[in-house]
Amino acid sequence: MLYSAPAVESEEQIHRKRLAQLLRYIASMHQTLDQTEEGCSFVRESRVTPSDFFQKEQEGILFSINDFRQLLRHRMQPPPFSFYAAASNRKRTFSGAMKDNTKACWLRLTRPSAAPEEGTYYRRLPAVQEYLEGWLSRTPSVQSVEELLTLKRFEKAPKPSPDLDSRSLRDVRNFLRYYPEFLVHKTHQQTLEPAYNRLFEWVQENHSSELVWGIGHAKWFDGSIWVNGPVLEVMVEVELAQDGALLVRPREHTGVAFHRPILVALNCAGSGAVALHRTISELEPTSLSPGQPETYIPLLKRIAVELSSAGRFLHSSVRNTQFSDLVVTEAWCLFCRSKPSSVWARDAVSFADQLVVETPQLPLATWSLTHGPSVLARVQQERLNRSTGSERQWWPWGKSSEAVKYDKPLFPLPTSEAQNRIAQLLLDQQLPAVICEGPPGTGKTHTIANIICAYLCKGKRVLVTSKNSAALTVLRERLPPSIRDLSVDVSASESTGMRQLQRTVERLAQRICSVSNVLEEEKCRYLKANISDLDQELNKIDSQLSERIESARLLVQQQEGAKLLRIALELQEKAPWMSKSLSEWSIHQVNTLSDGVAKLIVQHDDPVHQVSGFAIPVTSFLISRVAMMAGSSWSSVKNKASGIVASLPLVGQGVKDKLEEVDDLVSRIRIRSKTPETPSDWAVVLRALRRANDVCDFTNSTWKTYESSRGWPHWEFQGQSKDLHTLHGLLQQAAELKRLERSLKLADRREAAVHARNQDTRRGAIVSRLQKLAEELVDSTVVMELNNSFSVDAQSALIKFAQLAGKSKFNKSANPSKMTARQRRRRQEYLAAFDQCCRFIPCWILTTSQICDYLPAEPGLFDLVICDEASQAEVVTILPGMLRGKQWLIVGDTKQVSPTDCFVSEEQMDLLRVSLPETPFSEAFLPGQSFFDLCATAFPTGRVVLSEHFRCAQEIISFSNEQFYDGHLLPLRLPLASERIKPSLLDIKVRGTKVGKVNEKEAEEIVNRIQAIVNTTTNTPRTIGVISLMGDEQSRLIRGRLLDRVGPHNMALHNILVGDPPTFQGAERDIIFLSMVASPGSVPTQSQLMNYQRVNVAMSRARDQCVLVRSIELTDIPSQDDIKVPVLTFFRTVTESDDAGEVKPQSPVQRLLQRHLVEQGFSIRPMGLVWPGGLCVEHGDARVALLVEGDGESLLEWKKSFSQQKAIERVGWKCLRVDAWSLLTEPVGTMNSVCNFMESHGIEKPMVIYDELEDDESEVTDQGRQMGDRGIPVQEQAPDLGRAPADPEIVVISSDDDEQASRPEPEAVTSGGNFGRGSDVMDENLFGEVVGMDFLLQKPEDDMEADSSLGLPLEVPSSSWQGQSTYGRHDDESNDEDSDSDSQAANRRRQKKKPRHEKRSTRPQRRQKKKYSFSDSESTGADSKTNDSGDSEREWLEHSYDRLLQNP
Repeated sequence: MLYSAPAVESEEQIHRKRLAQLLRYIASMHQTLDQTEEGCSFVRESRVTPSDFFQKEQEGILFSINDFRQLLRHRMQPPPFSFYAAASNRKRTFSGAMKDNTKACWLRLTRPSAAPEEGTYYRRLPAVQEYLEGWLSRTPSVQSVEELLTLKRFEKAPKPSPDLDSRSLRDVRNFLRYYPEFLVHKTHQQTLEPAYNRLFEWVQENHSSELVWGIGHAKWFDGSIWVNGPVLEVMVEVELAQDGALLVRPREHTGVAFHRPILVALNCAGSGAVALHRTISELEPTSLSPGQPETYIPLLKRIAVELSSAGRFLHSSVRNTQFSDLVVTEAWCLFCRSKPSSVWARDAVSFADQLVVETPQLPLATWSLTHGPSVLARVQQERLNRSTGSERQWWPWGKSSEAVKYDKPLFPLPTSEAQNRIAQLLLDQQLPAVICEGPPGTGKTHTIANIICAYLCKGKRVLVTSKNSAALTVLRERLPPSIRDLSVDVSASESTGMRQLQRTVERLAQRICSVSNVLEEEKCRYLKANISDLDQELNKIDSQLSERIESARLLVQQQEGAKLLRIALELQEKAPWMSKSLSEWSIHQVNTLSDGVAKLIVQHDDPVHQVSGFAIPVTSFLISRVAMMAGSSWSSVKNKASGIVASLPLVGQGVKDKLEEVDDLVSRIRIRSKTPETPSDWAVVLRALRRANDVCDFTNSTWKTYESSRGWPHWEFQGQSKDLHTLHGLLQQAAELKRLERSLKLADRREAAVHARNQDTRRGAIVSRLQKLAEELVDSTVVMELNNSFSVDAQSALIKFAQLAGKSKFNKSANPSKMTARQRRRRQEYLAAFDQCCRFIPCWILTTSQICDYLPAEPGLFDLVICDEASQAEVVTILPGMLRGKQWLIVGDTKQVSPTDCFVSEEQMDLLRVSLPETPFSEAFLPGQSFFDLCATAFPTGRVVLSEHFRCAQEIISFSNEQFYDGHLLPLRLPLASERIKPSLLDIKVRGTKVGKVNEKEAEEIVNRIQAIVNTTTNTPRTIGVISLMGDEQSRLIRGRLLDRVGPHNMALHNILVGDPPTFQGAERDIIFLSMVASPGSVPTQSQLMNYQRVNVAMSRARDQCVLVRSIELTDIPSQDDIKVPVLTFFRTVTESDDAGEVKPQSPVQRLLQRHLVEQGFSIRPMGLVWPGGLCVEHGDARVALLVEGDGESLLEWKKSFSQQKAIERVGWKCLRVDAWSLLTEPVGTMNSVCNFMESHGIEKPMVIYDELEDDESEVTDQGRQMGDRGIPVQEQAPDLGRAPADPEIVVISSDDDEQASRPEPEAVTSGGNFGRGSDVMDENLFGEVVGMDFLLQKPEDDMEADSSLGLPLEVPSSSWQGQSTYGRHDDESNDEDSDSDSQAANRRRQKKKPRHEKRSTRPQRRQKKKYSFSDSESTGADSKTNDSGDSEREWLEHSYDRLLQNP
């Protein structure tokens, strides 16, 4: 016998085998973990008889049929809930179509209104207290008044004694009337409020659990195992209506199913069970309604007898104690459970089976998971080498595109370099997987939207998935309208997603049929040519700007350039008034003025300064006389005298008077405080007089001219003033400055700066134009690719699905029995058409748990699968979905919330570790490992990090930036004036105590502040979030109080989200409140990695304000490794000023620009890290960014600043770069250009008024700030939200009673209980046909009658609450100890019709001081229909109520 060696497996076969082993391991791991899954367990091993599942003994049950049965016995008006008829039983409109907004709604639930206060008010009255004491004494079976005050006992309340005075009698009667109403409201509130809160919580946090409506109650006991739960289950979803009501709708796509644990426990595997299972699977959820038992009772009867030969069906109100045989009732309940991991297990098994039987083309990325990154690189290179180089056919069902080749990816939204890098790795380098590491607020959703557009423009299909729907909610809205119409988002709501699917299919079919491929191709060529030309012009402008700044940098490095810069700055600092005039002067004018000033200067020790006693200006008479006394020559005196004589009178007396006047002036002159005596003294006086006239002429003719026309200061140059010396020095510097300007040819440079400024403006216009062209190109390219790619079969499949989906809006038949066969056929047609149609939708947006419900398990079904928030997803839950993509884009952050294995025992971990397949990354497949961590290790060459932060104000994100990202985040958001909240970081300390897992004081403080925000909101509502840093119990407490105090309407209006950090991952709010929960003496240590990740998420959610509410100090924290230590330190040390965390302008030229702007009345804010060195000039919400360039920065610094300018321009900033040399040498013209730029963007120059009442300097006021809304300063425009009233800085609040009493209480807002009762309430009939629930009150006489009569209209017992009081009215024979049933008592009351009148009391109106006594008739009498005035009882109650309103 020849030995045959075993066949050697190829590397491809080993790869498939290992991947199949991994998938089967995933399925087995889910089964292992499912065995210990917490939640509702309706099958238990126990010998104790359990109560019915609708008694809510199990965690997770929200409400049941029994709850509503109890409520219907005492009804409240208006009712806080409405049940609706099945969709198949609704009436059609006149057109035959059902209303779209009434689609499959089962229940509408509102928060019960607040209980009326009248009942509690009357209970406190003395007369009522005596009445209750007497009632209690006559009821020995009751121990306290609280036990006495029940709705059932009020039906037999004793009649008040007629001996009471009229006021006491009125009080007791009012109590008997109003207190039952209070009890009814209280009963509804206690029953429905917890259910409403849980459902509201599910609406906000629907990522980790699912809602199930269980129909039919099965109960069975075999001696050791109890079956006690629902038979059928229907998945439901909840929507929040505009009026705050919650709408519970069945998820139509999932259908009706057996509750599998009960089937397994009953061991139902026969052919009958199979047929029954097939029947149930064909049911439509819309054909059932919990409010219509006739829609499901026939099926439950069949189930009872087919699942067990001895099974039987009973009415839920019938008591039964025998459970050895299966008993099924019509009861139902709504419960919440964790999403079963069997969803992913089935998906994993399906892929594993395909790998064994078939040989599908697997994603290339899976090679790294099975063999490592090196093998992946080799396999990828081999495939590239085998490639023929032909164009790849992206759409498997159609032909290849003949579009114009265009290498650059098409992004309709602005992009950064990192985003371009991601597109390059995916589209150009064809990497199988790319890792996008995005810290909080770095534009991950923006990046995903651009990548989706780029792929759809290539004719490719994209699937976007995430563990949570919160991360996907805003994605579809970020897409351009043309791409949005081609995307289906089912993540938030299945009903909304299915409507989107139908619209998308219809638009796809319409666009494909109506498009002209030739015209679209021509349009694409035209658009691409324009984009290419604009790109070239943009690159040219960038190059020219770079060259100009390089020449400016070289100029500063020259000796003359540095000197010019120093002189210009000195002049701007010392004499800004002169700098503004220099640009209009030539160097000759400056030198002439400088020489003239030099002639006026005398040394400080010159005796001229000691001459006094003369007036300025000096007359010619005086100068001539002094010249003669100084010994001047006769000729000079003669020339002077000729002029003097000409001005003298012709007669002698005039000459004499003038000469006497001159002699008097001469006699007053002093030198060194003495009369001049020698000619030398008079010579000094002569020089002093002539200099005084010269200075006076300069002041009047030159200086005052500039003072009035150019704003020069008022200087005095007479005497020993130093102003002349200062002026001469300034003029010498100005002359040197003008010389250097001419030497360095700064005039040409200024012209170049103007040209560069125009180019920069042109660049901004080009960027805006490119954005519009890109959007048009994306639209045309996608349409063209769709037309090229869709085959005739694809178009046919789309049209067929659109037709079938459209028919689902119409009523099929009013008779359910005739509808079953047709419904089954149409459902099968719908599912078959959907299976074909889903392959042609360009973009799907689904959560990881929804993928297998909507998409077939087909490897490579999509060209790209994007996993958002991959750091939250476990490998075992996301991998089956990722196999549907040829390429992967994994987006996440290792420093945010990741999975944890805290809830998996070590025994289970050991068991799973043993069964792990052999792969390079085996440990990554264990519980608690994130998919992002695995991919970061498996694909190291495709990692891109986003660093631009767009969400938080820079003060808020600084904590996460320094604590977790080493300062690498670049904050680019500066809040608008209307968005700004001061302070942006608020620290509030209360004296709270942690009891269990909640802190009441912190919760109350947060609720009060949110209520104040809601009350003060006028225009755009602020979005608000509340994050509990320790457990979810605190979140539930705060959510419940907010629903009470604020109401669901305001919570929806402000988009208030309450939860723990994982709930907020991927979300953001304007204002975030953090509750630390811990209190002194109860500070659990939070030092694990997951605690740091959770705090990172919590501290990076707020856009405008982050408020920390705490009860502890640093000294209360026992461990320094606790994450609470850096949080408290950060809040305590942060500066609460307007410029907290912002960088002041450092360059002298930057400070000069800021000073010019402030002088002109503009509102200035330094931009800090958003644009270092930049200044934000704002007016309202209009703002621009200014930056000085060319003042000595290096080329590398300029390029970094220019790159950051492009980044902030992508988010809407309008930027202007101001040339430093132009600002220094021509400030007036430069500032005019700056003002023109700001005015073009909505920032007008303020009107400045100079108030001359001030002594030292003028007070500058902004006239615009005194005119209407524009008159409010920026600091006052931003509402001071979240600020404590006592202290504008960091707030520390004490919980002392005195301090709390002094704080103003927030105004009351519409509470959750009262909401929906006013004009804003929506008509309950908008959501379907309301059905009555009176069948719940039926008590069948026997089982057979109960079975046959269920669902029929029944008469409501008269004891039920009908909106008017029936309490305290019974027969004379009734007493508290009667054991008659409610129905028998009602029959007796209906039989007695004789009226009985009470006699008017003749006792005085004075209260009797004796023990309270009842009348001879022990009850108020149900048959008593009139009071002592003869009016009917209803009228008497109405009159009593009117009197109460008039005289409360």
